[in-house]
Amino acid sequence: MTEIHQTDICVIGAGPAGLFAVFQLGLVDLRCHVIEALDRPGGQLTALYPDKPIYDMPGFRVIDGQPLADRLMDQISPFETRFHWGRQAISIARAEPQEGLPLGGWQVGMKDGGAVLSKVAVMATGGGILGYGRTQAAPPGTDTFFQTDSGLIPTDTGAFQTATSGIFAIGDGCVYPGKLKLILSAFHEAALMAQAAFAICHPQKRLKSQYTTSSSELQRRLGVRGAD
Repeated sequence: MTEIHQTDICVIGAGPAGLFAVFQLGLVDLRCHVIEALDRPGGQLTALYPDKPIYDMPGFRVIDGQPLADRLMDQISPFETRFHWGRQAISIARAEPQEGLPLGGWQVGMKDGGAVLSKVAVMATGGGILGYGRTQAAPPGTDTFFQTDSGLIPTDTGAFQTATSGIFAIGDGCVYPGKLKLILSAFHEAALMAQAAFAICHPQKRLKSQYTTSSSELQRRLGVRGAD
């Protein structure tokens, strides 16, 4: 039997962009499933350069790739995130309205036949594409936002949404005017994406502007001791 999961957000890729996306989405109380082809977090950062020093990370004079991934994982530990390690996402297709998805959403297919149903899908893959090469045809039912000569996904700069509503792309895999391929840029993209994703998941709700330093609601989500 095909394994089908349902959640608010499906994040594809567990590199720095994907992990910080989970944090930002958790702050606005959205549940995430993360599909990662590798068997561990960090993406290319830890797979290829775990001991590579990074000198342009805010708050650190220098930090290596593995410790950065470890800190990002620790940061999202308060949230009930489901990771699908060693699973390759190969397609995104529209999902019809159903229980848990009253407005419909997206079905992200995995190579082994499993799938994640979500209200929003976030591409946080370093190459911008799923589990097929940029010269290959997309699987049936997959939206055409993948079809770019460079293999990168064009987005807007207000929410990093693709031409298809409900599909976002962040990190090295997206492209827009002025794009810088920096981890710092991916963090910015994740923060704005989360705000727009909330509006899609909860169209009748207004997202309050809050700060983690002063909001007891956010602190409770983060598991801060003594938060009222």
